[in-house]
Amino acid sequence: MKSFPAICASLGAPVKNQRWSWCALAPDGDRAIFTLWQDCFVNKRYPVTHKEDRDTNGNPRRPGWVEMQRIAEHCLSNPEAEILGVLCKAKDENADPRQREWVDDKELLVLKFERSEDGEIWAEIKGRKQ
Repeated sequence: MKSFPAICASLGAPVKNQRWSWCALAPDGDRAIFTLWQDCFVNKRYPVTHKEDRDTNGNPRRPGWVEMQRIAEHCLSNPEAEILGVLCKAKDENADPRQREWVDDKELLVLKFERSEDGEIWAEIKGRKQ
């Protein structure tokens, strides 16, 4: 089974830091890859940036959070960019920060990002990458 960093590298979007990166952007900006925690979906949508996460847990000071915000904004500003999600299960869903128990390296989800009225960025699953 491949790790999240290995999946990203194989798709031409190496993670910036293997310890704290939860997403990656290809050097040309044409592809982004995000961690999708299996327990965080809400009606087939995924909250990429939670308002409560911005306000708690010190996330705005974490490099992985800052990187995720930057890449998510890039995706919103560049709708032609391919956005992919890798489904992951947390070892402990209540841990902060989380660690991956497993990563689904067999199937990539094709995503579309939208910003809600309250400023949160949501991912909608549009399909599966062939």
